Amino acid sequence: MKRYQESVYAARWMRLLVALSALATIGATVPVVLGDDGSKWFVVASLILTGAILGLVEFTFMRLRIDVTRDQMRFHFGPFGPTLKLSDVRSAEPSPYRWLAFGGWGIRFGRVSGRTVRAYSVPFIRTGVAIETAGGTRYYTSSQRPEALAAAILEGRTQEGPA
Repeated sequence: MKRYQESVYAARWMRLLVALSALATIGATVPVVLGDDGSKWFVVASLILTGAILGLVEFTFMRLRIDVTRDQMRFHFGPFGPTLKLSDVRSAEPSPYRWLAFGGWGIRFGRVSGRTVRAYSVPFIRTGVAIETAGGTRYYTSSQRPEALAAAILEGRTQEGPA
């Protein structure tokens, strides 16, 4: 049973830009295929592969999924992201995202208050939740409803008992 679920998408213009880049790259193969150059198949394969990689990047990294169940939470881009037991969570607090501390967006590592934090952030989403586990590992995840996400995490943690 899901206690909380959210999909955080990158800005529509950004998703459109990456999708159009992928289509344009694949579409660039048409004049190459119609030309008379003998080495065209290498170029065609390279363009198609590049377009496919751009498409895969968009499909995987333009949406951050967050799921909180009765006993665990998961935040991930495609298959990339941690699963945490709620009983292992020490704290979860709404927090602004400081992209300079992490050097950008996506799956990033940064230093906040002298400690390493692994961030799962979506471009131009400035809100999220800072999470610390009982073992001292710190995470940050983007969220458009950080108060609701933090509450769901802490509610699950208290139902599990103290960490």
